[in-house]
Amino acid sequence: MPLRSPARRARTALLLALALAAVLPATSALAAPETRTPTAAVESFAPYQGQTVCEQVLRDGVVRFRDLVLAAYPETGDSGMLRSCGVGGVSEHKEGRAWDWRVNTQNPDDVLAVDDLLSWLLAPDALGNPAAMARRLGVMYVIWDSQVWKSYQAAKGWQPYSGASPHTDHVHFSFGWAGALGATSYWSGSVAPVMTRPEPVAAARSLVELRRLGKSSLPGPWRRH
Repeated sequence: MPLRSPARRARTALLLALALAAVLPATSALAAPETRTPTAAVESFAPYQGQTVCEQVLRDGVVRFRDLVLAAYPETGDSGMLRSCGVGGVSEHKEGRAWDWRVNTQNPDDVLAVDDLLSWLLAPDALGNPAAMARRLGVMYVIWDSQVWKSYQAAKGWQPYSGASPHTDHVHFSFGWAGALGATSYWSGSVAPVMTRPEPVAAARSLVELRRLGKSSLPGPWRRH
């Protein structure tokens, strides 16, 4: 039997590819959230602002960031924002300034989504401002897969993280107060200054009081997140 011509082989390969495409599930390209550059200037890198009280309040900027991420990566999940005051350790979750994005290092699609989002957050903008979207959103630090990126030590890049959790089943995001309150330029269109905690609600308790009551320890900011 004579060999088929190159043209016929090419047509056969094309038909086979089309047949496979018809039965295999389609994969959608990753699409990071919208890049916003409302001003030439951008926020300073968020300083470290650790938890000082415990108040179960959902912060607008964190809620909006969560919704932004889950809309961009709908196959991923939400592992929560708040943490009980009775859980030991310092954590911005206790002030509503943190969010855990449910993804897993064992899931290749999750890893691609995380890489896509973090690249978007930490990329320079058109004017060369480093980590432009992280700054416009007021991100203070990020923990993922035993590494941490700290806005207040941005020049060091990703650093090893050795806390109680390796953060292989979620990405932790903590926000400075301007970011947590939704006052940064990504949302408002105006560059926000460094902001401090607003007056706490009446039920809020200081860390010193919680320690005195035996309900919390003060091990430092990197023990639990």
